[in-house]
Amino acid sequence: METRSGNSYFRPIAFGGIRGVSEEAELLREEKIRILAGQLPGDKRLLFWTEVQKKLKDPDTYAAMNFAFMFGLHHFYVGKWIRGLLAISLFVLGLITLFVVPMVGVLLIACVICSAIPALFRSDTIVRQYNNELMEQMYRQVKNDTPTSLPNMYGEE
Repeated sequence: METRSGNSYFRPIAFGGIRGVSEEAELLREEKIRILAGQLPGDKRLLFWTEVQKKLKDPDTYAAMNFAFMFGLHHFYVGKWIRGLLAISLFVLGLITLFVVPMVGVLLIACVICSAIPALFRSDTIVRQYNNELMEQMYRQVKNDTPTSLPNMYGEE
C-alpha cells in the first residue's frame, strides 16, 4: 500500500517496517525530469546535461562503499554528512568501548552495521533519489538562467 507524502510516494519495505521512497516512484520522477530537460532550448539543454553528468553518482560505488566500509562512509558519497558523522562516531565509540565494556562496544558496532544493511540492498533507490534531486536542482537553475548569463559553450568571447 502506497501513500502520498509531499512529492514522493512512500511504502513499507521488507526491513522491519523501515519506510523509504519506492523504486517505482523514483523511476517515474527521473522520467519526468528527463522529459522536462528535453524540452529546454538547445544551449540550456546542453548546459543541463553537461553539469548533471559531472555530478551524478553511481549506485555500484555506493553499494561497494557500504559493503566494504559498513561504518558510514557511504553516507558521505551521497552528501548525507550528518548521518555519516553519526555512524562513524558511533562506530569509533563502539571500538573504544569494546575494551572497557565489551558488551556495549559490540552493541554499538552491531547497531551501525545493522543500520547499513538495508541501505546496501536499497543502493539503487538511494542513489537514484540523490541523482533525481540533483537533476531537479540543476533543471531549476538552468531554466531560470537568462541566456546572457550562460557561459559560451563554443569558447568564443
